[in-house]
Amino acid sequence: MTTKHTVGPWKLDGRNVLGLAFDGSFRCIAPVSGGTPESADANAKLIAAAPDLLQACQLIVQDLKDQIWAIGGCDHSVNICACGYIANLKTVEQAIEKATL
Repeated sequence: MTTKHTVGPWKLDGRNVLGLAFDGSFRCIAPVSGGTPESADANAKLIAAAPDLLQACQLIVQDLKDQIWAIGGCDHSVNICACGYIANLKTVEQAIEKATL
């Protein structure tokens, strides 16, 4: 899968989120400021974790699809239900879409 964003890993330098540049060095891709110092620190940590969170979501999507396939979808007449997996799959796919479009 090709990406438009700076590929991971990302790391922090204070409140600057650093991304890996083509030359192998880390460059600032997102300076984080605003709010209280505590909220700025928390925002910086969350932003720096974004590539890892995206990858985790992509793995979860495949696991949920595998579970839905293994269950065989939903047939409530015989008490087979994958509704929870299907709802979670939709939620994770929407989060990925929000992050990548």
